[in-house]
Amino acid sequence: MIRPLLLSVGAIPLRSAQVQRARRRIAPFLDWLRPHERLLDVGTGTGAAALLLQTQNSVVAMDVRPELLFPDIPALVYDGVRIPFPDHTFDTVVLLTVLHHCTRPLTLARECRRVGRQVIVVEDLISSPWNRRWTRAVDRILNLEFRRPPQAQASHRQWMTRFQALGFQVEEVRFRRAVTGVQLGYYRLTSR
Repeated sequence: MIRPLLLSVGAIPLRSAQVQRARRRIAPFLDWLRPHERLLDVGTGTGAAALLLQTQNSVVAMDVRPELLFPDIPALVYDGVRIPFPDHTFDTVVLLTVLHHCTRPLTLARECRRVGRQVIVVEDLISSPWNRRWTRAVDRILNLEFRRPPQAQASHRQWMTRFQALGFQVEEVRFRRAVTGVQLGYYRLTSR
């Protein structure tokens, strides 16, 4: 068994590869956040992104599988569909490569719109059959602990159509290529 490399942020031990990956994933949208916002990290996974985001903001982490979390990350467990908060509880809801793992991604996106004033979605983008196979292979390797293959991967155009159909206003879109070669779409969404 390979032991994870550890580093320390404050007194919290972390698996450095996951923290570095989270740091690269959140960097392109940090300027979309204001200091001291109330954030909801839906599908937090290990909680690495939530940990990094909480240095400037109040963050609630939420996932369907709490056993994957770093020990020092408190998180709510939910059913993957209904977010247990009243309307407009959060300034920003973050979905960091989550929707393509959902069996009902549009239902979850609608819930995020309900509880947040702004929704930031980061998703793998599919542009061709070969790209779909590559992206799925990379996703399966990077997410072995989740044991849930991608369900709803889509192209940029498909994501835009879905977001607009759900009543989102697409405020800004950015594109980045991950170190694995997977194209990522960063979507800043608000309600119309």
